[in-house]
Amino acid sequence: MGIMLVGAVLTATLAMVTVYNTTSTLETRERLGALQSADAGIDLTLEMLEGLQYDELGTVCGDSFTLNNDEVDVTTLYTVDRGGVIMPVGCPQPGDMTQALRIESTATTTALIPSGEPVTRTAVATLMPIPPEVALDKAIFSEGSTIITNNSKLYESEPGENDAHVYSNGGVTCRTQVDAGGSIYAAQGDVVIENTCEIGNSVWASGKVSLSSQSSVTGNVYAASSDTWGIRLDNSNSYIGGSALTNGGIFNAGRQSGGGGILRTAFARTGAIALDNQGTIGGSAYARGDIGLQNGSAVGRDAVSTAGNINGQNNGNTIGGYARAGGTIDTSRVTVTGTVTPNSPSSFPGVPNPAEAFPASVGYPANIQPPPREQMPRLTMSETDILLWQAAGYAVERYDNQCTGNAPKNILTTDNDPSGVNDVPRLVIFENCTAPVYFNSNDQLNVHSDVAMVSNTGFYTQNLHKVYSDDLSVRRDIHWIVPGDAPGVTWNPVGGTGQTRPTCTSPAGNITVDKLKVWSVNLLWYTPCTFNWSNGTDLGGGSEPFTGQIYAGQVNLPNATELKMDQMPVPSLADSSVDPSSVADMSLLARFDLHD
Repeated sequence: MGIMLVGAVLTATLAMVTVYNTTSTLETRERLGALQSADAGIDLTLEMLEGLQYDELGTVCGDSFTLNNDEVDVTTLYTVDRGGVIMPVGCPQPGDMTQALRIESTATTTALIPSGEPVTRTAVATLMPIPPEVALDKAIFSEGSTIITNNSKLYESEPGENDAHVYSNGGVTCRTQVDAGGSIYAAQGDVVIENTCEIGNSVWASGKVSLSSQSSVTGNVYAASSDTWGIRLDNSNSYIGGSALTNGGIFNAGRQSGGGGILRTAFARTGAIALDNQGTIGGSAYARGDIGLQNGSAVGRDAVSTAGNINGQNNGNTIGGYARAGGTIDTSRVTVTGTVTPNSPSSFPGVPNPAEAFPASVGYPANIQPPPREQMPRLTMSETDILLWQAAGYAVERYDNQCTGNAPKNILTTDNDPSGVNDVPRLVIFENCTAPVYFNSNDQLNVHSDVAMVSNTGFYTQNLHKVYSDDLSVRRDIHWIVPGDAPGVTWNPVGGTGQTRPTCTSPAGNITVDKLKVWSVNLLWYTPCTFNWSNGTDLGGGSEPFTGQIYAGQVNLPNATELKMDQMPVPSLADSSVDPSSVADMSLLARFDLHD
C-alpha cells in the first residue's frame, strides 16, 4: 500500500513538472517569437527609411503592423533642429533638421495557454546622421608664433598642389635649409625667411617680410606693414618669383645674375623702392616715394614714383619701359627705354605691367591688407562630439588612469579583430590622468585600425618612436587630441574680430614629441596649448616623412622635421545638421532589447 502511494505521488509530481516545463517552454517560445516580431518592426522601419531625403522623413513615423501573427506597434522619436530650437518630435516637418532618431518597436502575442496572458517584447534602435567628412586645410596652424628651422621640409600633398600651408596668428620664422611646399600666412606678425629657406607658394603677413641668405619665395609676397622697409631682400640671391606688394617700402639687393631679385611687380604704396648693388625687378616698380637704382640695378618694365624722384647712383642702371615721376628723373645715371615724364604726379595703375590680377582681399592698388585672421578650430570632446565620432563609425573606449608605463602603448596597439576583416576605428579616451599620457622610450607603436586618442593632459613621447600600420598596404589615421574643452583651457575674445584664442593652464597639456619613424600612417596633432617636436623625423631605415597636420596654440619645429600635407577628417568638427534635400544617410549607433 505504501509503495503504491509513493508511486502515485511520484507520478503526480512528474505530471506537474511536465505541465510546468511545457508551459515554460511555450512562454519562452512566445517571448522569442515576440522579440523576433519586434525586431522585424525595426527592420521594416529601416527599410522604409532607405533612400529617403531628410525632408521626406515625415513619411516614416509611428505605425502598426501585423508581423508573424503578432501585433507590432512602432513609435519614432526624432530629435530635430526647428528654427534653431532643438526638440523631440514624433514626426518631423519639412524643413526640420534631423539630428537623431530613436525607433521603438513593441510586439504583442496572442493569448497564451494556459496562462491566458499575452507576451510583449520591445526592441529599440538609435540612429544619427553620418556627419559629412570635414578636414582641416593647413599643414601647420598656430595660434601664436611658429618657428621652423634646421633642415625641415614641408611637402605638398601631391605634385603641383602647393598646399602645405603654414598659418599663424602670430609671426613665422623659417630658417636654415627649410623647404616649404605651400604658402605662409602671418595674420598678426612678421615673416622672417633666411638661411636657404624656400617657400613653394606665397607669403602674406600683417607685418614685415624679410628674406636673406639664399632664401626664396616662388609666388607673391604681401606685407601690410607701413615700415620704411615693409619687404626686404638683403642678399644678392634672395628671390621672389612673383610680385612684392607692401604699404611701406621695398629694399632689394637680390639680383638676377645671383639667382635673386623680384621677378614681377614691386609695389610700395607709401614708401620708397631701393635697388641696391645690381638689384633686379623683372616687372614694373611702383612707389609713392623715391625709386633708387644703384650700381647696375634694373627695372624690367615701367618705373612710376607718384610723388617722389627716380634716382641713380653709379652707372649701368636701366628701366626697360617708361619712367614717370612726381619729381625728377636722373637720366644721366638711369637709362630709360621708353618715355620719360618727370614732374608729373600720378596714381597707381589698376593693372600692373605685366598684367596680373591680385586677389581682391589683398587690396591692390589701395591699402595692402593683412591676411584675414582665422579662428583656431575648437576641437572639443563633449558627449555630443563623441556621438559624431560614433556616427562616423568609431567605437568608443574609455581608460581610467592608464596613463603611464606600458599601458598607453598596449592600448594603442590593441588588435580588436585579429582576422583583419572588421578593423573598426577606435576613439580611445584617457581619463583621470594627472600628467601627459606618457609613451616609454623607444616604443614601437603598431596600429591595427584608425585610432583617435584623447587626453586632457597632453601626450609625451621620449626618444625614438616607430609608428606604423600593421598592414603596410593600408594607411591608418592616428589622431592625438588635447580637446579644446579640456580643464585648464580657456578661450578669450580677440578684440574686434568676434573670434577667440586659447590659453592653457594646468592640467591642460602640451604635446611633446621627440623623434619619429613612420610607415603607412597619417597623423593629426591637435592641442590648444603648445606642440613641441624636439628632433624631427628620422628618415633612416626607409621611414616616410610625417604625413598629416599640426594644429596648436604654438608650434615649435626646431630640428629636421619632414612633413607631407594630408588632410585628416575630424568627425566632431562637422555640423550635426544636414541638408534637407540630401539622402538620409544615418548610422546605427545602438540596437537593443528592453527587458521586463
